[in-house]
Amino acid sequence: MSSIGSRSRVRNAIRIIATITACAVCQQPIRGYHHVANTSFIASAPDSAPKFCHNCGEPYPWTARGLTAARELISESENLKPEEKEILSKSLDDLVRDTHGTQVAAIRFKKFVSKAGKETADALRKIIVDVASETAKKILFP
Repeated sequence: MSSIGSRSRVRNAIRIIATITACAVCQQPIRGYHHVANTSFIASAPDSAPKFCHNCGEPYPWTARGLTAARELISESENLKPEEKEILSKSLDDLVRDTHGTQVAAIRFKKFVSKAGKETADALRKIIVDVASETAKKILFP
C-alpha cells in the first residue's frame, strides 16, 4: 500500500461528518428543506440551517461549535482583561439569538473585539458571521 493512498483515506475519514436530521436532545426533526425523491417540483432551499431546535431551544451542533470556538479565542486573547473576556463570552449568547440583550451584546462585541488584537478580531468576526442572529449581523456588519 502506498503512503499517498493511506494519507488520502485518513483525510477522507476526517472529513466525514454524520448528517443529523433531528435534535440530539429532544429528537424533534430539524426544520428546513425536504427533498422528495422522484418529483419534478423545484423549490429553493433555505438560506441557512437553523441555529437552534424549534422545540427545546438547544443549539444545534454547528451553532454550539461556533460558540465554543469563539469562547476559546476570547480566552486566548492576551489583550483583554479577565473581566472583559468574561463579559464578551457571556455576550455571545445574546448575539446568536434575538433577545432584548442583542443590541447591548453587539455593542460590547464591537468594543472588546477592537481591543483583542487584529488576528483574534478577524477570527472572531469570521465565526460570528456564521452563528449570529440576523439582528446582530445588521448591527455588527452594517
